[in-house]
Amino acid sequence: MGLLDFSGKKPPKPIPVKWKGSAKGNPLRLLHVRTKKAGLDGVGGVFLIWHLGVQPNWVYIGAAEDVGDTIEEIKDNLEITDYERRGGLYMMWAPFKKEYWSGVVLFLRDELKPEVESCSVDFTIDEKAPLIPVLPPFLFKKQSLS
Repeated sequence: MGLLDFSGKKPPKPIPVKWKGSAKGNPLRLLHVRTKKAGLDGVGGVFLIWHLGVQPNWVYIGAAEDVGDTIEEIKDNLEITDYERRGGLYMMWAPFKKEYWSGVVLFLRDELKPEVESCSVDFTIDEKAPLIPVLPPFLFKKQSLS
C-alpha cells in the first residue's frame, strides 16, 4: 500500500519529517525572521506557526510557493500576529512536492487544531485531497497521532 492510497484502510502511522528552521535546526521567531537570511525566499513547502507561553498551541498551518513572501505577509496579519503576546510566535517549514501540500496541510490541521483555520495568505487547499500523515516538529499536548 502506498502512502497516498489508503484504500479505505486505516492510514499508516505519520511519517517523520525533517522540519527546517534556523541553521542550527531551531524554530524561527516569526516576527524577527529575516526570510532571505533564513533561506525561505523562493522556496515552496508547508509551514507551521505556534505560540509558546502558559498554554502553548498551534496558531496556523499553511503552504506556499514562496514561503518567504508568505511569511512576510503573515507578519502583517493581525489575526495571526495577535498571538505573539501569548509567549512569542515561532515557525518551522518543510519542503514537499506541491501535489502533496493539500494532503499534508489537511492532515496537520485536522490533528493539531490550529487557532486560525485559514487566512488571506492561504494557498488554495484541495479539500478532497487524500490526507498525508506526517509528524509535526513536536507536540504540545497528547494528540491522536499514533
